[in-house]
Amino acid sequence: MDTYPLVAIWVLLSLLPASAGLGRATRIMGWVLASALILDGVLHLVGVDTPIFVVVVVVSPPYFFLLGSWLKRVSRNNLALDSAGSRAASA
Repeated sequence: MDTYPLVAIWVLLSLLPASAGLGRATRIMGWVLASALILDGVLHLVGVDTPIFVVVVVVSPPYFFLLGSWLKRVSRNNLALDSAGSRAASA
């Protein structure tokens, strides 16, 4: 039940434009993860048991590391802009 909302989030993150600063490798890994989960679910419904979920287990750690680095970079940039803006407003 939690799989398909996670796939939707991965697809949304993969669809971010390049100007968002999320690397191409991270976006590609998001598509790979989403595709692997959807394909695994479809094959399971058909009755074919495949080890496709291993792809998710192998690709997830580097994906989440890159995603976390991007989120950290975005939050630091926004905090720096907000603090500069609040200093200018208070002066």
